[in-house]
Amino acid sequence: MENKSQVLIYGFTNDEISQIKETFNESKIPSILTLSESMAKMKINDIMEGKENLTDDTKLPDEKLVLFNNVSDKKIEKVIPAVIKISNKKPIFAVVTPVSINWSLKYLIEHMIDERSWYLKNNKK
Repeated sequence: MENKSQVLIYGFTNDEISQIKETFNESKIPSILTLSESMAKMKINDIMEGKENLTDDTKLPDEKLVLFNNVSDKKIEKVIPAVIKISNKKPIFAVVTPVSINWSLKYLIEHMIDERSWYLKNNKK
């Protein structure tokens, strides 16, 4: 699989998606893929490869996700504050890893929620 630079987004309104796409275009992030709940059981790798959507009625958590694949740290650091401003709810930001690329979308979101909860619980000062 070609490891192209792209961003997968989930849970945003159409208006937010338009604003995010505009922000990403300004930052020269070429490929944005909007995910749907029907992709819940699909592996991230399969989604990025454009494999056929496995229509599914699995419910995903009520979260917003921005998942970066092969995007430079500099670009990520630039767009995160803009996405936070656009969204009415702070999204989960993550980067595709050699491990997470084989996870289903549902598992990835649940795992990121667990990580955020652990971090918030263990990093209070």
